[in-house]
Amino acid sequence: PAPPQKVFETDIALKARGNSHFELLAAALRSLGIYSLRDVDSLRSTALGSASCSQLAAILALKRARAVTKKSTGGSELLRGAPQRTAAAIAALSASSAAITGSADGLLGADPTLIERICETCVGIFKQHGATRLDGPLLRPRTDRSSRSQAFNEADNAMGAGGPAEFLNADGTVLLLPEDSTCTFARAVARGGCGSLKRFSMSKVFHRSLAGGHPAEKLEASFDIIQDDPIARAEVFEAETVFLVCQILATIDASNSSWFLRISHTRLADAILDVCGVPQKDSARRATLRILTACTAPSPTSWQNENASNAVAFKNYLEIAAERHGLPQTSVDRLRIIFTKACLPLPSTNTGKACDLLYDGIERLRQIDTQKKALSRGKLKRFDDAHRSLKSVRLLLS
Repeated sequence: PAPPQKVFETDIALKARGNSHFELLAAALRSLGIYSLRDVDSLRSTALGSASCSQLAAILALKRARAVTKKSTGGSELLRGAPQRTAAAIAALSASSAAITGSADGLLGADPTLIERICETCVGIFKQHGATRLDGPLLRPRTDRSSRSQAFNEADNAMGAGGPAEFLNADGTVLLLPEDSTCTFARAVARGGCGSLKRFSMSKVFHRSLAGGHPAEKLEASFDIIQDDPIARAEVFEAETVFLVCQILATIDASNSSWFLRISHTRLADAILDVCGVPQKDSARRATLRILTACTAPSPTSWQNENASNAVAFKNYLEIAAERHGLPQTSVDRLRIIFTKACLPLPSTNTGKACDLLYDGIERLRQIDTQKKALSRGKLKRFDDAHRSLKSVRLLLS
């Protein structure tokens, strides 16, 4: 059979292909009193002539309007008059935006007015903390030829991303578009050096589209603090960053459970990879970090299975990394000693228990090495680094 045509579609539109959203769209309109049975033929023809992502964007906008109605009226009334026409206009604008960008992805769908309002709120809070807008370079070279092969699509998909978007320049060099707003900026800082600063960025990031063709685009905000004062305590700046995120979530009324805050620690992650013997090879470490993110700290809506199912997925991902990224079997075994079923995922509502589980796993591996007399001075230092990093996380969360 002929290969499927690659078109400008985002992943969400590809997944929706073959599924009719007419009934969902009709139900969303009916819940606001905008749609009646005599409109069925007109609505069906409109739905058939629009892309899946446009329909999804309109449905999301209508559902938000319905949620507002329920909150303000107790759910007993339909929208009428100007509010009804406003809801219909916002839904139409969201559908048009999705048709142009090819995306209805994200919690807020494709409503450009709402996204603009949130961006303005975020920028205002960033500036309150003394940050200046400063974007990193657009492109960076691919440092490892095997780092973005097809080997790790499974873990990328679990995280809702397709990996970085690659392309060739006129000289045949493989370049990467930014998959996050931090990596290229961090490279620039490390290469050129800079003094103390606070910066923010709000720009598009790109991921390889699972549908092929044009990469999927997402809007990402980043806030960074660089401090070259050796006396300054890192916990102060970490606490400021967490406080800033809480300010933003409070401003946009993030009471919905789909919003969550993921806290990571680079030194802790590096120390765990080192004591587990993960090679310094870029692809192996990136693959392992993606596995840990996908399985130990997923979004609240991405994993609905029991811990046993998560443990099976964790085992399968590690086998893929071992086969295609050169992750040694000893590293796989050591990672599974630290991250038991109780860590897959880590408890998101009890950060103290999450830290305890990580501490117990690291200490369990340390005791095994002690019994086998395989605890070298370098490895002992990495165990100590892991414990210090966990202590820093506890201090921040307290």
